[in-house]
Amino acid sequence: MTVTSPMEGITASARRATTPPPPLETFLPEEPLLASRRQDGWTAAAQRTFLEAIAEGHGVEVACARVGLSTASAYAYRRTAKGAAFALGWRAATLVARDAIAETLLSARSPDRSTRSSAARPSSPATATTTASP
Repeated sequence: MTVTSPMEGITASARRATTPPPPLETFLPEEPLLASRRQDGWTAAAQRTFLEAIAEGHGVEVACARVGLSTASAYAYRRTAKGAAFALGWRAATLVARDAIAETLLSARSPDRSTRSSAARPSSPATATTTASP
């Protein structure tokens, strides 16, 4: 393909224009748009906050309380087609939370509970001594 002139592909009326096109700023809104608000409330920021709470090891109730939405809406949004990425993030956050929860449980475990003394163990029927009654 050869280019015959730099004006190729430009309409005739555009070639005859005497005024320059308006600056780009005229097409942009004067105020920056706020983050779009979904009707169900699950904005990108709410999803992120929810997933961060889940990844920290909190339950769904606590995570929903942080974003101010109900647990029912979280489960409902996760089941929708639009919530597919949210569902994937939720799954990943639960995997991350497993490490945090395991670490918490292991650090809360006291060293003396790891080995129980034989005296503290309940006696089994095989080792229990019985006395004969007269």
